[in-house]
Amino acid sequence: MTKWLAAIQQTMSRFKRSMGLPDSIGILGLIRMCPILAFVSLLLLVAVGVMVLG
Repeated sequence: MTKWLAAIQQTMSRFKRSMGLPDSIGILGLIRMCPILAFVSLLLLVAVGVMVLG
């Protein structure tokens, strides 16, 4: 179980670095900072999911 959590944290750190965000910002903090961006990202993920399943 801890391997999964460590892998998720490592992936999120890579994602934050690629977006140019500091590691101290969490996902919930990012959603609070820019809710429109979070909403658009969620819509994009749903669209990709529909395309993959379709």
